[in-house]
Amino acid sequence: MIKIDNLIFSYRFYLYMSPMSFAELKAFDAVARHLSFVRAAEELGRTQPTLTMQVSQLERSYGAELIIRNRGKIRSLTPLGQSLLKITRTMFALERDAYELLRDTGALTGGEVRLIATSPIMIIRLTKAFNTRFPNVACRLTFGNSEEVLKSILDCEADLGILGGAVHHEECLTLPVAKPEIVLVGHKDYLKGKPSVLSREDFSKETLLIREVGSETRELLMEKANKHNYRPKRTMEIGRRSGVLAAAKAGMGLAAVSEHEIDDNPALRIVRLKSFRVFGVNHAVCLNSRSRTPIIKELLSCFGPSFSQQNGSRMGSFSD
Repeated sequence: MIKIDNLIFSYRFYLYMSPMSFAELKAFDAVARHLSFVRAAEELGRTQPTLTMQVSQLERSYGAELIIRNRGKIRSLTPLGQSLLKITRTMFALERDAYELLRDTGALTGGEVRLIATSPIMIIRLTKAFNTRFPNVACRLTFGNSEEVLKSILDCEADLGILGGAVHHEECLTLPVAKPEIVLVGHKDYLKGKPSVLSREDFSKETLLIREVGSETRELLMEKANKHNYRPKRTMEIGRRSGVLAAAKAGMGLAAVSEHEIDDNPALRIVRLKSFRVFGVNHAVCLNSRSRTPIIKELLSCFGPSFSQQNGSRMGSFSD
């Protein structure tokens, strides 16, 4: 998490940087993020020897070791280098924001937006909606669990994230964007002859394929199932969403997933439980301090009624 005193320090540090030392900081930031002079040079459009010289000059100027090298290769950052990287990430995120804010038209005619999500479906649909409006803005997508999404936002590694469950952090703005139903899915051959709505007795004969502890999908389904005394014959825990779906496709049981995460596969069938239905809530999240920048405002505006309907939900009714 980036503290306010770090922000103040980085601002003062920025003010006193000479043009050359500012270039050195930018070189360090790219090298430290990639842990590679080659990839950093490609990102910045500079030569590798130039970056090597600039980072070395920065270390010599302040008598500090920032990067641990061995036989010309980067092994890791020193503790000081890790601390400096947190500050430079914030500095250059603010630099990007300032550039976008001060452009004459604010038309978003170029640049890049960095997105991260726990699930590919929603973030891909967001990217499609955004690129329809701004085809010249490149979108870079990454994926992770909820903790990784939040960390990427706080560290300014991503501009906007989408994750399941609630986000409670004073530095973040969160917006509920979809209310997907959590369903059970299995291979059509596995479900042959079985009803599309399972009673308590039907469910007691099934193998439930479910995510690891901490998954919102798992917690919501199990909480409601326990409340209504629905218990499967056995439970198989699988660490990733893709793994749960792969096991369902292989006929190993019924996978608990959000309905909008199921790909268009004719071999799969959806079933529900008779006594109740379960819904999750997906949130878009960004830094409060960046929520008014043009690119993030445009991203948030993409979450209209049509977007929610595409994701099998309507925000507004949270009853079962």
